[in-house]
Amino acid sequence: MKRVAIKICGIRDAHTLEVLAANQVDYAGFVLVPDSVRFVSLSNVKELAQRALALGLEPVAVITKDSPYTLDDVISVTQCLYLQLHGEFDANELTGLPEKIQLIQALPLEDETVRKLHQLPARVDQILFDGCLPGSGKPADFHLLPACEKPFFLAGGLSDENVSQLIQHCQPTAVDVSSAVESIRGIKSANKIKNFVQTVRKAEHALTVNL
Repeated sequence: MKRVAIKICGIRDAHTLEVLAANQVDYAGFVLVPDSVRFVSLSNVKELAQRALALGLEPVAVITKDSPYTLDDVISVTQCLYLQLHGEFDANELTGLPEKIQLIQALPLEDETVRKLHQLPARVDQILFDGCLPGSGKPADFHLLPACEKPFFLAGGLSDENVSQLIQHCQPTAVDVSSAVESIRGIKSANKIKNFVQTVRKAEHALTVNL
């Protein structure tokens, strides 16, 4: 069976990590962007990342180019081995990072996506195709999804209502959700997380049957 990995982004507390682990989610995303409603401080991410690892989850630090934290700060303090990058980072800066660090470059789905994809530093390991307003819950224009040789996450307004069809059509390595599994903005819902995961698992089973 082709397994589609699941990342829940915008985690802010240990209880939600337990919900993710109970539903066999793969990645927990922590947003290090101060103006986000889902912001978590560097010191809190360190504690949450340690708890995530203990629960069998892979912690992902989400950082923007204009973040107050450097990549070295994030790596050394949080111990996260996955960094999700938003914005254009210098190739030399990325090349100097430890090899064990997995870099996930976020790219908005727009007319310039193909050009940006081809110009990414070779150090980038995976791609996250997103909407133009990350974290807003607004659907991306998935018709603009380019062919991609690297493993890729699909994000941008995913929900249990559209993720099945998107898995069938786009065949991503992983899916990423935040807004659609919240009871109110910034607060995750255990029931919505469970429903989303179940929908993904059904979709991956159907994908395997149709291959």
